[in-house]
Order: sequence, then structure tokens, then C-alpha cells
Amino acid sequence: MRIRHALALACAAVLAAGPVPASAGEPAAPVDPPWTRTAGDTSVVPLITGDRVEVFPGGTVFLPGEGREDVGFTRVSGLPGNPGDTYIVPSDARALLDDGVLDRELFNVTALARDGFGGAATLPLIVRGPESALRSLDAADGTARLGSIDATAVEVDRDGAAAFWHSLAPGRGERAMSGVRKVWLDGKARLLLEESVPQVGAPAAWEAGYTGEGSTVAVLDSGYDPGHPDLAGLVTAAEDFTGTSPGGIDDHGHGTHVASIVAGSGAASDGRRKGVAPGAHLMVGKICVKAGTCDVSAVIRGFEWAARNGADVVNASIGIYLSDGTDPMSLALNALSAETQTLFVISSGNEGADGSVQAPGSADAALTVGSVTKGDALSWFSSRGPRMGDRAVKPDILAPGEAIVAARAEGTFMGSPVDEFYTAADGTSMSSPHVAGAAAILRQVHPDWTAARLKAVLMGTAAVIEGVSVYEGGTGRLDVARAVTQPVGADAGSISFGLVAFPYEQPVSRVLTYANHSATDVTLSLGFDQESPYTLDNTTVTVPAHGTAGVTVSVDPADGVTPGLYGGVLIASDGTATVRTALGAYLEPELHRLTARIEGVTPGASLSGDLGWLNLDTGERGLLSAPESGAAAGRVPPGRYDVFGTIREEGAATALVSVAAAVTVGHDEVAFTWDLGGRRARDFALRDRPRARPEQGVVELGAVAVGGDRTGFLLSQAFEEGPVYVLPAAGLSAGFHYSPHVSFISKPRERRPWRYEVVDPTTGAVPEGGTVTVADADLAVRTAVHESQGASSPAARANIPRAFPGDPVGYYLPQPIPQTVTEYYTPAPDWEWEQRLAFADAEGRTEIETRRTTVPMGQRTTRWNRAPLGIGQDEGELLLARRGDAFQLMVPMFTGPVEGSVTSGFDVWTGETELLIDGHVLAAGPVPCFGQVPLPEGFDGDLTVRCDVRRTVPWSTVGTRSVGAWTFATAPTSDPGTWTPVGMNTVRVEASGVYDGAAYASVPQVVALDVQRPAGTAEGTASLSFEVSYDEGASWRKAPLLRIGDRAWTVLDHPDDAGSVSVRSKVTDTEGNTGEVTTIRAWNLR
Repeated sequence: MRIRHALALACAAVLAAGPVPASAGEPAAPVDPPWTRTAGDTSVVPLITGDRVEVFPGGTVFLPGEGREDVGFTRVSGLPGNPGDTYIVPSDARALLDDGVLDRELFNVTALARDGFGGAATLPLIVRGPESALRSLDAADGTARLGSIDATAVEVDRDGAAAFWHSLAPGRGERAMSGVRKVWLDGKARLLLEESVPQVGAPAAWEAGYTGEGSTVAVLDSGYDPGHPDLAGLVTAAEDFTGTSPGGIDDHGHGTHVASIVAGSGAASDGRRKGVAPGAHLMVGKICVKAGTCDVSAVIRGFEWAARNGADVVNASIGIYLSDGTDPMSLALNALSAETQTLFVISSGNEGADGSVQAPGSADAALTVGSVTKGDALSWFSSRGPRMGDRAVKPDILAPGEAIVAARAEGTFMGSPVDEFYTAADGTSMSSPHVAGAAAILRQVHPDWTAARLKAVLMGTAAVIEGVSVYEGGTGRLDVARAVTQPVGADAGSISFGLVAFPYEQPVSRVLTYANHSATDVTLSLGFDQESPYTLDNTTVTVPAHGTAGVTVSVDPADGVTPGLYGGVLIASDGTATVRTALGAYLEPELHRLTARIEGVTPGASLSGDLGWLNLDTGERGLLSAPESGAAAGRVPPGRYDVFGTIREEGAATALVSVAAAVTVGHDEVAFTWDLGGRRARDFALRDRPRARPEQGVVELGAVAVGGDRTGFLLSQAFEEGPVYVLPAAGLSAGFHYSPHVSFISKPRERRPWRYEVVDPTTGAVPEGGTVTVADADLAVRTAVHESQGASSPAARANIPRAFPGDPVGYYLPQPIPQTVTEYYTPAPDWEWEQRLAFADAEGRTEIETRRTTVPMGQRTTRWNRAPLGIGQDEGELLLARRGDAFQLMVPMFTGPVEGSVTSGFDVWTGETELLIDGHVLAAGPVPCFGQVPLPEGFDGDLTVRCDVRRTVPWSTVGTRSVGAWTFATAPTSDPGTWTPVGMNTVRVEASGVYDGAAYASVPQVVALDVQRPAGTAEGTASLSFEVSYDEGASWRKAPLLRIGDRAWTVLDHPDDAGSVSVRSKVTDTEGNTGEVTTIRAWNLR
């Protein structure tokens, strides 16, 4: 059994032109800030190993690289921190991943798709190690040296990825080549989108003579508008790190806005919209492109440039993934801050959830900023702490971040434009420059202070925000007036005790030092803002003039203290000056070591694999350590567990063993044994085709906490060459499953092709070994007719069972077109199969027909790749939809007539799309009816969508062009977090006698029309018309219709010399929404 390289699939991210606000006057001219990629489409993303993975809503397909057909993979989903993401790890990458050489995010295929790596020609990486090590890596072109972390940004060409991988890991199971210490993905960080300046106390600082004069703030963002009056004369240096805009010109709008919050003069508003530090100078580094994304390597290069070229403060309003502070941006920030004493001010993120602070705001040295409203309430979007991993206190401080009016870059429409020079925007992106400006002012007052002291004083003088914990807002809201005048401060703005491990054997202590830069001794009274497990060695401390004094702060989890997060504020005050220090500790719950001993290993063999656990009482889940040393372990709470996974034994031969155990953990450590000597081979055979052998397969192990929230945890492993083994186990929960899926296919020249899809699920146990033999009489039979669309072509089919909760993984096998195949399935009346037919052109761009279907017992015919082509809209699909003020387009313009099937080819189709309001263009761009666009805030009215999409592919001679126009009413949705369909009317066309994309011109055709629209948008059809063309749209003939409700019929008598039929439908529903669709060459005539 092996992984077959069935089809080289790839898809290119299609990003296009974007939004323009509507106006009541002259029509707005379309501009081209990019639309974002629509969530829910298919992407084919690259892995560092040279393999690729097709990612689609609800599943994945593994595509091995050339020459890697015998390499298996493990799929893991449901991991803490990223429960919605799926990781695919090829088996020969496991050792480097377990050793920490490869970052796990290299295999997060969900994130790779989300960040637009689908179809990328190169894979950007950051490789840590000396330059000498890089010279030995094949197919890796260095783009920049990142000295702050001893790393180099490289790009690996798609065609050279396998060679790069072989040079990095010369043999399966071996360690990385000498000198390479870490490899990260060079991922995509994102920009994080007049009362606010007084709110933070800046005018009081100005009155005292402090405007930031003499300080330099580097704004690392999307660039700046050098012609904006508010920035005139302020920028002393500008650099582009994106390769897109010499001079750092802002083509997004975000950077100009942020820069003016820091130090804008307010010249375009007669001084009303000054920045926080109008006397400071600016350095501008363009690290983010027009799309609002920022390569990690560009961010680090910007950090290095700013810190080493005189910046006192760096502002970066960006974020990427959750991090424990060991990601490359955070490491670079920490190193540069220590080296240069530059203070880095970073946005916390706009996720709005607990534990959602993003890198590089997760860095220890960063001053991480969350957002408050202008009424000093915590903003709903502001990312909360604690930091992932050690649960350190983050964010550090708060500043205004809602409805912030600041400079607007020329020709951009970021936020909500106010006038020619200003725009309003929300986000922690707007919060951090307030703090950066304050830091510039404080640096002016104390030019000799370290970055750490600047950070501590800004935090220590923050204003109290009632009801906001330190994990939500650090020490409080920025108060720059107090920061520049208060004579006493602490050496740290927060003390994070981090994780206090169970059992709590002794108190954990830290020393906090207070400094007094006045000429008078200051005596501070110390106390906590709330009851907590914190203690002090003294409740008062006298800090001598121009001196320091320390206190010891301890966390002492006495008996009876409930485990969990404990945040608080240590308040030191003399009645005038007040210093606030955030405290945080995570008292770990009762945890005990759970160890799986692995015995019976073949002498000399190495072990790897993924072993997971699910707490059946709480739904918590996690991974045990790698089983390399003959044991896998983890610390877990008391409870009942399913522990399961796959162990890969590699020696003279390779063995993949599925293992599971039911374990109860009490109040002590627990160990159990998996004896691989007891493994049994488990194979599959066909009774009616005894010589057939499985071509491919995947085994899935998973569990759900039945009766709870059905939290799932799944592990999948692809079969490889050699036996597949099980270690029989019983007594697992009813929510546990072991489910192998194997495929058998006929030889390429078989006169009557066949295919078997066998699924053998077991719940509550891992079954005994042996051969599972299936008979044709016990299987559902489907005659799968794969038609052509006028051209023979190679293609590939994937059939992926969805027998259990979670997103399954599958594989493609070859499927010539045209061909009729007799398919045999394990009957599945109660669960669905995800079925896919894929084509790819020479560039790897794909078109995929997908459907989900149950397969009950019996014999039926299914049809694929059928014409006529047009737009199909089945129940639950969101072709045009709205969420809040975001609008989504994902219209499959070339779908066949089979109900339930959808064909998408957004990377191979080309076209133009417009959105209009009252005839005025809101947005326009070269996208094939695909993407997301922001609407004007609160828009309530009629919206028109126009799409003109072209299709030229080697596997089809029909469906060459489709033009659609829809007008419908739309208003803000009641649930701003859910996509809601709009009143889109489409007509699905089916014509008799069409086979292989053509019908006989001499035979009259019955054409059936089915008007489709989302449920709840209109009661029915008010009018419907249908026209045909025999000259590809040059002229049209109206066809008479017999209509009953949403269904209609007509009979076409074709001209003798006609070669194709083009169709046009127009429909109006009972709510007045209209739709018109034209399909050129919907089908051919012969």
C-alpha cells in the first residue's frame, strides 16, 4: 500500500481590487486596495518537505511530492490553543519536529491556507543558524540576514522544495544537518485595525514643556504619505522592507494614520488633531504591503534597522499567531531591546478573547497595548491575556483605540474617511501609537533611562480602569501627564510568576525595586487591590532621594486556595504619588504524570508518532511527549481518559501501529504499558477480487467527550508501504473510534474499471488483527459516469468518509475523463462522503467539483463533470452573503446541473467584479466573482453585484464565459458574527440529451429551469424569462416557457448549423430582487 502521486494540484491566491466608500455626490471611482480572500474556498498549500495539502471547508487531502509517494503523514486536529486548525506532518519530518528544529506552524495547513500560501511559487522560511550552514541547503535563496536572532530569511522554490528538504534532513529519522538550529515559516503578520489625545493626558505634558522633542519614534507599518500636511518635516528616514514601494510610500493607509497619532502636527485641522508627541521626529519603515500583510522577515529587518539607527521608541501595530514569546519576532525584539535600549511598543491584537495576545506583543520586552473606548471601557475587540504557555501578564497597558480620527493617506480608504485629510479607525493599532508617543515624551524628560524603566514607569503611572483585570488591561489606561511628573517608580511594570506547578511545595518570590529621582525621601505604603495569594515582606518602604529600595513579593498558595489564574495590582502610594505593578500567577490545578511505556520494540528500531489524550469528563485534550525513548508522558488532571494514537517503528522495516488505552487518573501518577510485541497486522481483502490489493489508505483514531460539548480530538495516519498494525484494546469510551479507510482501484487498462472504498469503523475499541474481507454483495454500488466536457483529460477523484465528528483527511487517485467506473462503498446511510473530482492545468491551477452525499445500500448511477454549465445554488450555500458590514462573494459560475454539486476554480478562472450602490461603483477589481469587501458602515439599501468571468481550460470546450448581475436589498445583519445570505436569484439549467458536453442539434431538447435562492429571502418567483443564442451571444432568441412556481420548461429546436447553445436567464422574486445570468457555450451541439 502506498501514497500515489495522482495529480499535482496547486492553486493561486486570487486577491484583487477593493473598496471605495459610497458618496451621495459624484460617482466614486474604483480604486485598488485588495479584497481579502474568501473563507471557505479550496487552497493547495506547500509543506517544507515538498508535499502539498489541499485544504477545504471540512477536510484536507494530502498530495505527496514527486518521488515521495511512499511517505506517510499524520494529521492532528483539536490541539489546545488552535482547536480549529489542522496539522499535517509527513512521517519523515517527525524527528525534526520532536527535536524542536522545525516549528509546528510549518505544518498548520489551516493557517497556511488562511494566510494565502495556496499556490505560492515559493515557500518563505526563516532558518536559524550560521550562514555557513545555509550554504549547504539546496534550492534555498537567501533574501535577508536577520542578525538579531542569528537567522536568515530564505525562499524555497516550489519545484526545489524536495531537494531543499533532502539537504536539510538527508535521511528519514535523521537529525537536521549540522548548524541548523531552528526553521520557522516566514509567516504573515497583519496590521491590526480628537478626544483620545487629551484622554491620555498629553496636553498637560505639553503645558509642562514636554512634546517629545529630541526623541525619535520609528513607525513600522504600511509606510507613510509624504505629502500629508500633518507629517510634513517630521520624517527623518524612510525605508522599504517589502520591495514594493521605494521610499516607503503608504498604499494602504494604516501607517499614515498610526504615524500621525504618534507625532502628527494637526496642520490639516488647524492643530485640532495633533498627535501625542508633536515635537518628536519619525522614522518610517514600510514592513507591510498593500494587502495589509507583513512578512515576518520584513518585520525583523525593520526592527533591526530602527533600533540600530537611532530610534528611541519603535511602534509596530501588527500581530500574527498566538505565541509564548519564543517566536522569531519576539526573540528579535527582546535581543534588540537589550542591545540598543530601544523601547518597542506593540499592539496586543484584535481577537477580543481571553488568551489571544499575538506575537510580537507576546515578547517579554514589548510594551504591549490593549484598547479602551473614549469612555474608558475595555474595547470588545482588545486581545486579552494571559500569554500563551507560561500565562504571563499581557497586555501591559491600555490606550484609546476606538473611533480614532487621524491622518488619511492620499488615495486610500482605510477606516471610515472623515474628509480629504482624515479618517477614523478602530483597533489596538490605534492604541499603541498613543503609548509610543507617550514614551517619546518620557524619553525627552529622562534621556538616560533604559527601555525597561520607560516601560515600567508608563505602566506604573497608568490610570485605574474599574472592573478590568490585569490580564485584560495590564495596569490600566495610559496617563502620560503622571508619567512625566511623578518622582517615584518601580523597576518593573509587572511581575509574572507564571505557572506555579502542582504540588505547591514552597512560596515563589520576586524582588521589586522602587527608584526615587527626586531630592526628597519618599515613604510608600504597600498593599494589594484585592484578596489574593500574594504576600509582602514589608507593608511600607522608604525610598531615599535619588536612590532605590526593594520589597519582596511572594505568591504563597496556602491550603484551600483554588487553582487558577490570579491577577492583581500591587499599589504603592505616599498619598500623592502612586505606583501600580501588575501581578500574575497561574496556580496549576492538580496534575499527575501519565506515562505510556512502550515495550516490545524491534531491537535497533527508532520510534516516533503522535499520541493524544482526551479527558472524558471535561473535554480537555492534549498530546503526550514523543515516544522516542520508549515512553511517552504528560501531566493531566484526575479523570477518565481515552489515550490513543499511532506509533511508528522504523528499523530494517517500517511498522505503523495503532494503539489506545482507557485510563483513570486519580491523585497520583499513573503508568501503563503498550507492548508492541503484541501487535497484529490488520489487512483488507476483496472476496470477489482476491488478487486485488489496497492502493491507498488512512487510519483515523479519535474521541469525543460524549454528553459534554462533544469536543473532539483526532489523529490520522496514512498507510505506507508495508503492513499496518493494531495493538488490540478494549474498554474505551463510546466516543472513541478506530476507523481505517482503504481504496482499491482497477488497473489502468481494465476494460470495465472499478473502485472500492472500504471503511471499517470500530467504536469503543481497537479491533483484533487479521484480514477484513468484504464481499460485493455487502457493499453499495454506484455506477459513476465521468463525462467529458468535449475534451479527454486526466483527472483525480477523492472519496473521504465523514463517519465521525471532526474534519477528515483523504487522498486522490487517478480518474481518466471520460470514463464510467463501477464503485463499491461501505454502506453509509447515516453519514456522508466528501467526494471531489479535480482537474489541474500545466501551472497546477485547479478546478474541483465537490459534493457531499450519503451512500445507502443499493445500486444507483451518479454523474460527474456534466453540462449544461451555469450557477447552482443549493441549500445552505453562501454565494453572496453579509456579516456585519463585510460582504462576501463566492459564486461558482461554471457548475453543472447535478443537484448538490458545486464546481470551484477561482484560481484558474479570470474575470472582473463590481459592486455598485445606486449605479455608483463601490468596489471593482479583476476577481472572478470571489472575495470579501467592506460595505459602508451600517449600509441599508440596494446593492448590485456584477461579475464577468472567463474560463479557458484544457479539459473543457464548454462554459467559456459567464456574466452575472444581481440586485438585492441588504441591511445590517442581526448577528454580526454570522454570515447571512442575501436575496440572490439564480437559475439552474438542465437539458435533455446532453452527454460529454454536447447534444444532437437535430433532436429537439427539453430544457428545465429551476429558480434557486437562499431560504428566507423571498417567497417565490414573480417573473422569469429565458433566451438562447447560437452565435455565442451575438444575437438572442426568447424561448417560450411553461412556468409553475419556481420551475419552468421549454423545448428548443436548434438550427441545423448551430455548434453550441448559450443561455441567458432573467428572474425577479416577490421581494423585487433581480438576477440575470448569461452563460456562453453552456453546452455544445453535434
